[in-house]
Amino acid sequence: MLSVNFSADGTQLCSGSADCTCIVWDIGQRKVKHRIKHGEWVEYVVFAPGHDRGGQLAIAACGHDIDIRLWNVDDHHEEAELIAMLPAQLSYLMMLFFFLRSLIYGDLHTAHCTMRNV
Repeated sequence: MLSVNFSADGTQLCSGSADCTCIVWDIGQRKVKHRIKHGEWVEYVVFAPGHDRGGQLAIAACGHDIDIRLWNVDDHHEEAELIAMLPAQLSYLMMLFFFLRSLIYGDLHTAHCTMRNV
Protein backbone atom coordinates (compact mmCIF):
# COMPACT_ATOMS: atom_id res chain seq x y z
CA MET A 1 0.00 0.00 0.00
CA LEU A 2 1.43 3.35 -1.07
CA SER A 3 -1.31 5.80 -0.07
CA VAL A 4 -4.47 5.92 2.05
CA ASN A 5 -7.13 8.57 2.62
CA PHE A 6 -10.37 8.73 4.64
CA SER A 7 -13.64 10.20 3.40
CA ALA A 8 -14.72 13.40 5.18
CA ASP A 9 -17.46 11.55 7.07
CA GLY A 10 -15.02 8.82 8.14
CA THR A 11 -17.11 5.95 6.74
CA GLN A 12 -14.82 5.02 3.85
CA LEU A 13 -11.14 4.62 3.12
CA CYS A 14 -9.37 4.53 -0.23
CA SER A 15 -5.96 3.02 -0.81
CA GLY A 16 -3.50 3.01 -3.69
CA SER A 17 -0.88 0.32 -4.15
CA ALA A 18 1.94 -1.11 -6.23
CA ASP A 19 -0.38 -3.81 -7.62
CA CYS A 20 -1.90 -1.04 -9.82
CA THR A 21 -5.18 -0.86 -7.90
CA CYS A 22 -7.11 1.79 -6.06
CA ILE A 23 -9.46 0.21 -3.52
CA VAL A 24 -12.39 1.92 -1.79
CA TRP A 25 -13.29 0.28 1.53
CA ASP A 26 -16.52 0.53 3.52
CA ILE A 27 -15.15 0.82 7.05
CA GLY A 28 -18.39 -0.03 8.90
CA GLN A 29 -19.00 -3.20 6.90
CA ARG A 30 -15.26 -4.03 6.64
CA LYS A 31 -15.49 -4.86 2.96
CA VAL A 32 -14.22 -3.70 -0.40
CA LYS A 33 -16.71 -1.40 -2.09
CA HIS A 34 -14.78 -0.74 -5.32
CA ARG A 35 -11.56 -2.16 -6.80
CA ILE A 36 -10.31 0.12 -9.57
CA LYS A 37 -7.55 -1.10 -11.90
CA HIS A 38 -4.95 1.36 -13.20
CA GLY A 39 -2.16 0.75 -15.71
CA GLU A 40 0.64 1.63 -13.26
CA TRP A 41 1.25 1.89 -9.52
CA VAL A 42 -1.30 4.08 -7.72
CA GLU A 43 0.75 6.28 -5.43
CA TYR A 44 -1.74 9.01 -4.52
CA VAL A 45 -5.43 8.77 -3.64
CA VAL A 46 -7.67 11.42 -2.13
CA PHE A 47 -11.41 11.85 -1.55
CA ALA A 48 -13.03 14.93 -3.04
CA PRO A 49 -14.74 17.21 -0.51
CA GLY A 50 -18.51 17.68 -0.39
CA HIS A 51 -19.86 14.16 0.16
CA ASP A 52 -20.53 14.92 3.83
CA ARG A 53 -22.79 17.78 2.63
CA GLY A 54 -24.78 15.69 0.16
CA GLY A 55 -22.41 15.88 -2.81
CA GLN A 56 -21.13 13.08 -5.02
CA LEU A 57 -18.59 10.71 -3.46
CA ALA A 58 -15.53 10.94 -5.71
CA ILE A 59 -11.83 10.19 -5.49
CA ALA A 60 -8.78 11.32 -7.42
CA ALA A 61 -6.04 8.75 -8.05
CA CYS A 62 -2.66 9.01 -9.75
CA GLY A 63 0.55 7.07 -10.04
CA HIS A 64 3.44 6.31 -12.36
CA ASP A 65 1.36 6.95 -15.49
CA ILE A 66 0.98 10.60 -14.34
CA ASP A 67 -2.65 10.93 -15.50
CA ILE A 68 -4.97 11.91 -12.65
CA ARG A 69 -8.23 9.98 -12.78
CA LEU A 70 -11.39 11.22 -11.08
CA TRP A 71 -13.76 8.40 -10.11
CA ASN A 72 -17.38 8.46 -8.95
CA VAL A 73 -17.52 5.89 -6.14
CA ASP A 74 -20.93 6.66 -4.63
CA ASP A 75 -23.50 4.03 -3.61
CA HIS A 76 -25.62 4.58 -6.74
CA HIS A 77 -23.09 2.78 -8.94
CA GLU A 78 -22.12 -0.86 -8.57
CA GLU A 79 -18.79 -0.16 -10.26
CA ALA A 80 -16.66 2.95 -10.03
CA GLU A 81 -17.41 5.36 -12.88
CA LEU A 82 -14.61 7.35 -14.52
CA ILE A 83 -15.59 11.02 -14.38
CA ALA A 84 -12.49 12.50 -16.01
CA MET A 85 -8.87 11.84 -16.85
CA LEU A 86 -6.65 14.85 -16.35
CA PRO A 87 -3.18 14.80 -17.93
CA ALA A 88 -0.95 16.22 -15.20
CA GLN A 89 1.88 16.97 -17.69
CA LEU A 90 4.53 16.44 -15.02
CA SER A 91 7.69 14.39 -14.93
CA TYR A 92 6.86 12.87 -11.54
CA LEU A 93 3.93 13.64 -9.24
CA MET A 94 4.87 14.38 -5.62
CA MET A 95 1.52 15.40 -4.07
CA LEU A 96 -2.19 15.29 -4.76
CA PHE A 97 -4.97 16.81 -2.68
CA PHE A 98 -8.21 18.77 -2.83
CA PHE A 99 -8.79 22.26 -1.52
CA LEU A 100 -12.44 23.25 -1.72
CA ARG A 101 -13.38 22.39 -5.36
CA SER A 102 -9.83 22.51 -6.70
CA LEU A 103 -7.34 19.71 -7.20
CA ILE A 104 -3.75 20.61 -6.31
CA TYR A 105 -0.78 18.57 -7.47
CA GLY A 106 2.96 19.11 -7.75
CA ASP A 107 6.00 17.98 -9.72
CA LEU A 108 8.86 16.41 -7.76
CA HIS A 109 11.62 17.53 -10.13
CA THR A 110 10.58 21.14 -10.76
CA ALA A 111 8.80 21.79 -7.42
CA HIS A 112 6.01 23.35 -9.51
CA CYS A 113 2.44 23.16 -8.14
CA THR A 114 -0.74 23.29 -10.21
CA MET A 115 -4.30 24.01 -9.07
CA ARG A 116 -7.23 22.96 -11.31
CA ASN A 117 -10.92 23.48 -10.72
CA VAL A 118 -12.79 20.19 -11.02
